[in-house]
Amino acid sequence: MVFFTHLSRSSFTRASTCSALQRLTPATSRGFLPSKAAVSVLSFHTSGSTPSIKSAVLKDDNHPILAYAESLSTPLPGKFVRLREATVAAYPEGTHLSVPDMQGKTMQLLMRMIRPHKVLELGCFMGYSAMAMADGLEPGATLYTCEKDPKAARLSRETFEREGYTSGDKYAKIELLEGDAASSLQVLIKRDIQFDVIFLEMAEARLTHPPTLIRQLLVDADKGGYINYYNTILESNLLSKDGFIFADNTLFYGTVLNAPTARASQDAAASKSKSVAEGSSSNDRRIPQNLGDKLDTFNRHVKNDSRVEVVLLPIFDGLSVITRRR
Repeated sequence: MVFFTHLSRSSFTRASTCSALQRLTPATSRGFLPSKAAVSVLSFHTSGSTPSIKSAVLKDDNHPILAYAESLSTPLPGKFVRLREATVAAYPEGTHLSVPDMQGKTMQLLMRMIRPHKVLELGCFMGYSAMAMADGLEPGATLYTCEKDPKAARLSRETFEREGYTSGDKYAKIELLEGDAASSLQVLIKRDIQFDVIFLEMAEARLTHPPTLIRQLLVDADKGGYINYYNTILESNLLSKDGFIFADNTLFYGTVLNAPTARASQDAAASKSKSVAEGSSSNDRRIPQNLGDKLDTFNRHVKNDSRVEVVLLPIFDGLSVITRRR
């Protein structure tokens, strides 16, 4: 996940940043991808009167900026710590498939601001983000989530029941649908449910032990399926009139900048494109460039869709906020 921060216009030392979208941390016991978060930093360098912007992904999960932000943010309660521990036990190399703590808290606060009655999450995994959002909902609200992996679905159900999310008495109710995103959408269409918030949470990949690669892309909303799910949601009237779609991972480790359409539009910033390409090369087998290409296609599809308005926020790993055009 990429965390975005704005620094001062004064120059920032090279020692405090790495080159744009620098290669991610090598495979470790935590898996190929960062288990927590990487930090995206904008540093401003002045050349004459025109400032230039350099973007960097800091590989260290314990970078002072991230540590500072986390230390001054209200933490999620202990049940989320227990869920992290359960995730490590069940999926030792899949901890990155859950959202980081800061994103979970952000999603919770978004729910409090929007105050939705019906929420849909495509991509449950172990239930971390579902619980975080449910805690931001009012009593009587319902959050629907789906998971195609039987083991993750079973463990999530057990967690939801143990923590009091199945009855709706203590918290908003969570209802889990076992199946992929496409089939789950069809079930909900038949139920004639409209949602105030729909969250497309795309887990990157199931990983086996190093150095083998991706065993199975999760279609709890695989990145290539974004356009199909998005079109189904709008065409089937699953989104309420004033509802929001939040699409996660829409920058996908910076690989969207290497997509053919993105490269073609960056002629004026060739040097920047080159530095990004060097940092997140399609030759880096840990981060499939084809998924970055598909996400770039999705981002452009939404931007050109006259039905909606969108802002792609450079926070975490990219978060697109989409709503119907008024």
